[in-house]
Amino acid sequence: MSAPSRWSIRTRLLAIATGAALAAWGAGGVATMLSARDVHEQLQDERLAQVARTVLAFADHELAEIARDAGAAQPHVEPGVALGARYHLQVWGRDGRLLLRSANAPADVPLAPHGATGFGAGHLAGAPTRTYREAPSALPVEIQVAETLADRATALTRPGLAYALGGLAAVLLIAGSAAAFVLRALRPLERAAHTLQQRTPLDLAALPLDGAPRELAPMLAALNTLFGRVAQQLSAERGFTALAAHELRAPLAALRMQAQVAARTPDAAQRGTLLAAVLASVDRCSHLLEQLLTLSRVDDSAPAAAERITLADLLAAVQATLAAEGPDGTRPLHVAARFDAPAVHGQPFGMQTLLRNLLQNALRHAAGRVELHSDAVTGGVRLRIDDDGPGIAPADRARVFERFVRLDAPGFGVGLGLSIVQSVVRAHGARVTLADSPLGGLRVELWFPDAPA
Repeated sequence: MSAPSRWSIRTRLLAIATGAALAAWGAGGVATMLSARDVHEQLQDERLAQVARTVLAFADHELAEIARDAGAAQPHVEPGVALGARYHLQVWGRDGRLLLRSANAPADVPLAPHGATGFGAGHLAGAPTRTYREAPSALPVEIQVAETLADRATALTRPGLAYALGGLAAVLLIAGSAAAFVLRALRPLERAAHTLQQRTPLDLAALPLDGAPRELAPMLAALNTLFGRVAQQLSAERGFTALAAHELRAPLAALRMQAQVAARTPDAAQRGTLLAAVLASVDRCSHLLEQLLTLSRVDDSAPAAAERITLADLLAAVQATLAAEGPDGTRPLHVAARFDAPAVHGQPFGMQTLLRNLLQNALRHAAGRVELHSDAVTGGVRLRIDDDGPGIAPADRARVFERFVRLDAPGFGVGLGLSIVQSVVRAHGARVTLADSPLGGLRVELWFPDAPA
């Protein structure tokens, strides 16, 4: 027996919910960050250009004067507080002379190549930069503004961190909510498991279905169906055991009484008669036990694979078995057989048990004729057994399939033959009916389905 699996539905559901939340947050976060980065770049470019235009708008006269002051040997330096440490500013004349710069801008090299207007890329002290150059036609100057990419990344760090913390809080909230919902959803399963653990072995009452989730209801319904079948089987077994004990009590009591009388009888002839009765009682008990064992084997055996059974061979094997057991009284063992359908699909043990019981009954009650006929019908094979005996009244034909029912008829039987036949028929998915025979006695008609394709 393999060890039980250690995986948990609760753990897997929580893992699925948390994983889905993480995947959704991760995908959404990546998309949001990419979009935010693009928007941030656009805003920062716009701000870079706005710095240059603001300087041009508010210092156009000063810039024009600086440009006309050709005698200035050194460019004018603006203090750092004007633009802040983040932006770097240069103003160049059309002749390539540096006219003005911010305190953090270089004095010897341009922030951006001359002649290239708009946005571009550059380097400042080895650090990559984003640049903007504009040369207004109304002024004899060009203005260059630069910003390091590191400063730009710093501006994006705080919103990104806030978004990451918010996403983590959302994932934790989703995981907590999922855990609460999963635990609540699995409570019916836990209650059902607790109920089953507290039950005694013979407590087969149905489990309550109220409040069970839709996915759990089929399993609980299947368990209730199983409990019902087990309860029915237990009831049948109890009844069968009681009947078997009752049926064995009479022959055992008779056997004991006959043996006691035989032991006290001095007359040899009378003692021989009593001992013959003892042997008859022993034979009856032996037959009853054999029938009980056969019925138990038929009821408890797992369905075996069906195979093609030739009816002529089956009849020969059954007749050989009956001949070895000895005929009941002086009834002949001859059966007139005609097989228009030569074979059926079934389980060899079950089919031999079925035919032996049917022929044994027919031969026991027939006046002299027993006929066996098979023919093909739609969807299967029909098997008919006719005899010329007294038959069975229509009102009693349903009862004879019950166990230990003998219809008060004298004889060697114990009332289990047709019950065994019924069990074999059910195991094969077949049908059995009783009717009047053209010979004047009983007709047993069986229908066996064809083998599946």
